[in-house]
Amino acid sequence: MTVRAEEIEAGSGRGAADLVADVRHSAAQFAMEYVRMPAEAWYRIVRWTSGQERPALRAADSRLTEVLVHHVDLRAGYTPNHWPPGFVSDMLTRVIGSFTSRTNVAAMRCYARDTDIWYHIERSKDPAVIHGMQASLLAWLIGRSDGADLWPQDGAALPTLPPLF
Repeated sequence: MTVRAEEIEAGSGRGAADLVADVRHSAAQFAMEYVRMPAEAWYRIVRWTSGQERPALRAADSRLTEVLVHHVDLRAGYTPNHWPPGFVSDMLTRVIGSFTSRTNVAAMRCYARDTDIWYHIERSKDPAVIHGMQASLLAWLIGRSDGADLWPQDGAALPTLPPLF
């Protein structure tokens, strides 16, 4: 288990008030450090907890992703349908790209009904075809939904997905 996973597990039993206080505190710290960052430092390469290396300027996007995705995890009424459309579109493109580069993901063609966009993870001539709303597709692909609101073509079962992160 990674240090990050251990920290998440250790905090999983805390009450809502403690979690809200932590989010507010960390958001204030992040905002304070964000404005202090020198312009040239945004282009320095930093190592994420996953080991990936990215320019520091990706930190704001990463933080937003963490907040939006984990807000859904709280099961407090905030759902993937609340995610901003731009976030959903950008994140879905990234997730599809990540799955496309892996060999342990089933071939799929995902159709976002609300945006009329097809997303492809194809390694065979017979990929699973899945229809749904863009946020629902993203939620399922990142493990925040069981996919009950998606429609696999021909009544087939949804493919089993490996963990993304």
